[in-house]
Amino acid sequence: MQKVILISTVYILLTACSVLRKEKSEISGISNDLTKENLIKVLTKGNVSDSSFYIQKAEVEIITNGEKKKFLAAWKYEKSGRSLLSLRSRTGIEVARVLITKDTVLVNDRINRKIYYGKGEYIGRKYNVTVSSLPVVIGDFIGGNYYLNQLVKCYAGSINLQTAVKGLKTDYIIDCKKGKVISTTIYNSLNEKELDINFSKFIKVEEKILASRVSVKYYKNDSEVNIKIDKIVCPWDGKVEFIRGKKYEVLELK
Repeated sequence: MQKVILISTVYILLTACSVLRKEKSEISGISNDLTKENLIKVLTKGNVSDSSFYIQKAEVEIITNGEKKKFLAAWKYEKSGRSLLSLRSRTGIEVARVLITKDTVLVNDRINRKIYYGKGEYIGRKYNVTVSSLPVVIGDFIGGNYYLNQLVKCYAGSINLQTAVKGLKTDYIIDCKKGKVISTTIYNSLNEKELDINFSKFIKVEEKILASRVSVKYYKNDSEVNIKIDKIVCPWDGKVEFIRGKKYEVLELK
């Protein structure tokens, strides 16, 4: 159960907005020639995580060693980076709650009545994704050191952008028509692929664009996660609160 919960946390961590609408083929747009600075400005302006948001409902399928597990998920995210993930069974029974901050990770395993705790750096150590970069899972662009010429051109409708965050390489493929990331590849410290994330069925809600379908390949344990986002609210003015289970066994994340 702990393994399933933790893998789910990274992948799912995953605009007022409403129920998602039909995909549109041309939602935004990047001109063919623009400066490096303008490209970064366009991408960061489109990030969903530039304000607090609440994914009220998402369907999640996890495939590991040929075994499929399905969950319903919700994700509350404060602009500060504080997150609360809730996982439920298909029948609506809550399986776990996960709190993630820059300093802390807490997992409330309601099925086994256990609380797992660890430092915020646990996520980065385990999955090479820092707490501040978790929104890459829903298609946000997270900055770093950029490897681009001053003038950026779209080739065959896309731009390849390579960045490095704390020495770890991240490759983005950006759709020029949509002005959004359609693929993200994250590498580990040995420059090996750690995660491949692909985004599809983009929708426009208010002034934001996001993918309603996310597909993740995790190479370390050869697992896959497919996410269908059904409902999201942003900007969201709520607060992230974590309620510990009473008389739960307390265990450290290692």
